[in-house]
Parts: sequence; structure tokens; C-alpha cells
Amino acid sequence: MTALLELDHVSKHFPLRGAGLFGAHLGTVHAVSDASLAIAPGETLALVGESGCGKTTLGRVAALLHAPSAGRVRLNGRPVDEVRGRALRALRRNVQTVFQDPFGSLNPRLSVGLSLREPLDIHRVGSPPERRQRAEALIAAVGLSPRDLGRYPHQFSGGQRQRIAIARALALDPALIVLDEPLSSLDVSVQSQVLNLLAELKQARGLAYLFISHDLAAVEHLADRIAVMYLGRVVELAPRDQLLRSTAHPYTRALIDAVPQIGQGRARRRPLQGDVPSPIAPPPGCAFHPRCPRAEARCRIERPMLGPPPGRGNEHHVACHFPLPDPPAAAP
Repeated sequence: MTALLELDHVSKHFPLRGAGLFGAHLGTVHAVSDASLAIAPGETLALVGESGCGKTTLGRVAALLHAPSAGRVRLNGRPVDEVRGRALRALRRNVQTVFQDPFGSLNPRLSVGLSLREPLDIHRVGSPPERRQRAEALIAAVGLSPRDLGRYPHQFSGGQRQRIAIARALALDPALIVLDEPLSSLDVSVQSQVLNLLAELKQARGLAYLFISHDLAAVEHLADRIAVMYLGRVVELAPRDQLLRSTAHPYTRALIDAVPQIGQGRARRRPLQGDVPSPIAPPPGCAFHPRCPRAEARCRIERPMLGPPPGRGNEHHVACHFPLPDPPAAAP
């Protein structure tokens, strides 16, 4: 099966300049480095990691909002950089984005109805009456009433605004939605409702998701596969259950250990020490070695490549010279 979206050795770097119009070049921010991912039709790939690890930047590259500095993006097998003009606009209809802050992503001057019709207007989909009908169907699909179409974003709660943002992302019938921390600005009681809505929409519409999150509990509920990022690089990639059960990278293990568990005392948790290094001057060798309890001399010199760890099959990939051992199988 052809992948819906492929990121092939993608990097995204940003120049850092001093103040003024002709500010001196002060360095380069290595936001994403040599990242390769593929998303199949109808699949949810979760992208997890600490703040500042490059998740959002990689999501924007996947959503065709940023052009990569190196590497290639393919959509339905077609290289995006070879497409121009109307063909590129048509291609972009297949990928939509739901941002972290629903209030910031919705135009406060537009009613909900106008916000939902705006993508249809831009892409000239249907007649004006058909666009109004489409807006009514979209608002109903996310659990709100057609009566809400005349209201404005400030008149809704945070959870309702995120539902509106999801409805707008559905307007053009995309095949893939990039969800950039869609739950982090919501109350805990509302997060589960939005998470269930996303699962229902995926099932009903055959959607694929790139689900960017730091919440492993939400990831476990929604994801089919999980990719773990650290300092701009993918360090582990595996099917959800395999990654959580048979973690291979020490960083992934630290993320899982940091999730509070009912009945688990503080003494049993092993919090990760130190901070993420600067993406302006990433460490040599393995970027995780300054914080890794298993680091050896090789880790400080040689960068590990992403590949299958011993005994875990070809679907599991890790970038580590000394991956964690596979835990013994549970007794029947």
C-alpha cells in the first residue's frame, strides 16, 4: 500500500540573526534533523517528546506549512516540491491542521458559520447554498448545533472552540489531519470528550492523523504507532503496544516512567535529569548522551542510526548504540 504521507530524511533549520534589517548571522537552529516517517491511509501516528524537541516544526512540514531545508515530502506518492500553482493548492486540500490554541486559530471577527465556510470559499467548493448546508453538517458532526453558526468564538468554551476548529479542518474532506497538541489547552474533563470525538471521526471518515502530544495517556488511547523525538531527531518508532511494552530507547523509558500511575509511589518513578540541549549547538554523537544513564564513550562520538533493535522485529526502530533489553514475556 502506498503511504499517504512520507517524510524522507527531512530537516528544517532556521537562521538566527541579530537585531536590525541586516543583522549578522548568529547561528542556526536545528529544529528537525534527518527525520523519516510514513503515515498510511486511516492510520494514527503519534509524535511525542519534551517541549522544544521539534514536534511542532515537523508537524508543520508534514502539513505543508513549512518547506523542508533538506529531504523530501511526498503526498500520495507525489513529491510536493515538484508541484506548483493550482495543482499544489489541490494537493494541500488533503492535509489540514488543528492547532493547540483554538481561540488563537479562529478569527474573532468571523462567526462560526463564516469560519467553516471560509475553506470552501477559498477552494471554490460548491455553490453558496451548498456551502451553508455543508457548514451545518460540519457543526453537527462535532456535536454542536446549527444554531451556533451565527455565534462568535468568544461565546464558546475552550472545548467547544476546539470542536469548531476540528469541524473547520474537516471542511475540505482531507485524508490527513495534523493535530498539534489539540488537548493541552483544555480542562482534563473536556480532554476525554475531544479525544473520543477524534476517535469517532477517524472511524466514520477513514481519517489519518499525525497526533502531536506530550500526553502519553492520550497517545495510548488514539495512536496506532508512536514516534519519539529528541532534539529534532526521531529516536524510536514502533507500533503503540510494542513500544510501550518493549521500550528500547532510554529516553522513551524516561518519558514513560514520568507518567504518574495510580498506586505508584514517588520512589518508584525515575525522573529524567537535566534539560534538553540547545538546538543551536546540539551535542556531538548521540544528542541524548549528556542525560543518558547508559551512555558510554561511543555515544559521545558516534551518532546512532535508526534501525531495528535485536529481537524486536522489523516494525520497531531505535536510534541507540545500547538499547534497553527486551523484557521477558509474561508467564501464561
